[in-house]
Amino acid sequence: EARSELEGLLARDPQHVAARLQLGYLQLCAQDQRAVQTLEAAVNSASASRSALGAAKVYLALALDAEDRRGAGAGNMGRPGRRAEQVIREGLSLHKNLQCVWQEVERGTCDRPVAAVQRLRGICDLDLTSLQARHLLQLLYRASGRTDLPGTGWGTPLNEGASSRLGSVSL
Repeated sequence: EARSELEGLLARDPQHVAARLQLGYLQLCAQDQRAVQTLEAAVNSASASRSALGAAKVYLALALDAEDRRGAGAGNMGRPGRRAEQVIREGLSLHKNLQCVWQEVERGTCDRPVAAVQRLRGICDLDLTSLQARHLLQLLYRASGRTDLPGTGWGTPLNEGASSRLGSVSL
């Protein structure tokens, strides 16, 4: 129902960045491959605020990386995930709250992955399920060239069933 309302709103106002961001997030949660296209449109919107642009890039990076992990990513002839890593670096540069949490992780303040995941989930203007936060943490480590992700058994964050909670991105 929410998806159809957002699609209706976008049909009336194609430049509505918040609606496009929320639709992209719903698609990301549903592992819908249209998330990439929807979030790219949000990223390319001239009216997006810095915060909305940062969130859109984070969600887009997650969607791109998920697509690569499923083997559906196009244009990554060299190294899968390369575009996702670039987009997450851009999102990190735009999203101040994510920067603060990532700096804590890099300094070792969040020395356990569970603590880092909880800190990521606690970012007020970036809605993440537990699996998305775990995926984001792995992507941030990869994008920064770090290979020292603490703990084991992290595996692939996808294909593990439904998320622990739905997000609450709002208009």
